[in-house]
Amino acid sequence: MDEELARKAEILKNLAFAEAYGGDHSAALKHGQEALKLYEKLGDPPNLVLLHTMLVSIFSEGPLMLQDQAKALEHLEAARLLAESGPDTPEKALFYTLIAHQYLHTDEPTASVTWATKAKELAEKLGTFVGTPLGSAQACLGRLNTGMEYQEKDWESYVQASNPLGMMLCGHQIILTRTLARNIPLALKWEKIVSPEVAKIGTASPNAVNRSLVLTRTLSGEISKATETCQIAQSFDINTAFSCWLEDSASLGFLYLRAGDWDRARRVLQEALSLHDDRHNTVAVKALCLILGSLNLEEGNFPKAEELLLKSLEICRNGGNILFEL
Repeated sequence: MDEELARKAEILKNLAFAEAYGGDHSAALKHGQEALKLYEKLGDPPNLVLLHTMLVSIFSEGPLMLQDQAKALEHLEAARLLAESGPDTPEKALFYTLIAHQYLHTDEPTASVTWATKAKELAEKLGTFVGTPLGSAQACLGRLNTGMEYQEKDWESYVQASNPLGMMLCGHQIILTRTLARNIPLALKWEKIVSPEVAKIGTASPNAVNRSLVLTRTLSGEISKATETCQIAQSFDINTAFSCWLEDSASLGFLYLRAGDWDRARRVLQEALSLHDDRHNTVAVKALCLILGSLNLEEGNFPKAEELLLKSLEICRNGGNILFEL
């Protein structure tokens, strides 16, 4: 019976990974969950960690309609408990990096720094390189110079290694961090460095950068360029995109607010807030509440503005995001 279950589990696992790589994330989710149940019956820790990690990726950064950060954290915690007792390996360091990145999605940079540091220290102990979101998390905690320098070192390492996922995530965060710090000239300088590289990777990667650039160009006052970038970002199908949604989730609504199209801004922001709230994407909710609160403030709806701004502020304080709290 165990041999039969093991064969079935292996087939479902391989099928799930093939579907995930092929872009059929709904099928990958279904078969991955089925394989996970079988490996739980078999008591197979290595394969359980592998499948939990794959499900984290789907729930965290898969197609937006499948994302659920709460479920991602559940699978992450289950995998962590299994992996912690294992030997120190480069895979374990990568897993710590995944935990650190997940805490960015729940807007908990303090926790992200803790796990990114563990990943960095373990990688150094093993004599290998593992890119981490340590720089992004440090910047959120107010250590801007240290954080940005770390991001830039990671970027160089990802480019040298031709690591597509690393370039997408790091390039997106490099531009976003400098934009949130209101250093728009530096953000635009990095756009010229990042965009040509991520354009070589695939469709989803430039889209992650474009969302950040909508925010950057809106803050720079380049409304026409921001609108052009916005149209590119909106043309991308959010149901199939594999991407990383952070504070740039509010960029489209922010553009319409700055352009004076308040009705459209409200519609876009409310729809996005409902979507990301349902998926427990705290970092996006925080940004959307700030911009929607600002819109209500402009309209003189002070009670609603206060409600939304306080919700955003509470998320910042709970996770330690000083950069956004300011």
